[in-house]
Amino acid sequence: MKRETKLSIWCEEAKQYLPLYKEINGLRYELDTETWTYLPKLEIETPPAELGRFGSMRLKYLEQHKQAEWLELIWTDQLYSHCIQMEKDVQNQIEQIVEQKIKSEEFQTAMYDFMKTYQLRQQYQTEAEEQAIQSIYI
Repeated sequence: MKRETKLSIWCEEAKQYLPLYKEINGLRYELDTETWTYLPKLEIETPPAELGRFGSMRLKYLEQHKQAEWLELIWTDQLYSHCIQMEKDVQNQIEQIVEQKIKSEEFQTAMYDFMKTYQLRQQYQTEAEEQAIQSIYI
């Protein structure tokens, strides 16, 4: 007589009901009924509508160069939240660098020349992005 349940299944080899799912160390495992072994059930979180430039760069870097860390983030369902946080951190870092450079003497002396001010801002933004991008690749 087989017991009808969604939480367990009868295993002839083991002569007992085995649970369909187990949770071990925060990871969920699903019973493979062909081999009667538990395999990790990977549920990849849905990506946000738009990840952003720096978050996307981090995602690609992890996938191509840090595969162990990438898999760990997938297994713990933290991949996109990690990339979103990286996006925010890099943006904040860029803002801080630009603000520091704007306080420089070079910028203050050029304040009355609109084109010079604009060029310096663009230069500072580019330099800040180059510095901040380095944090993505660690």
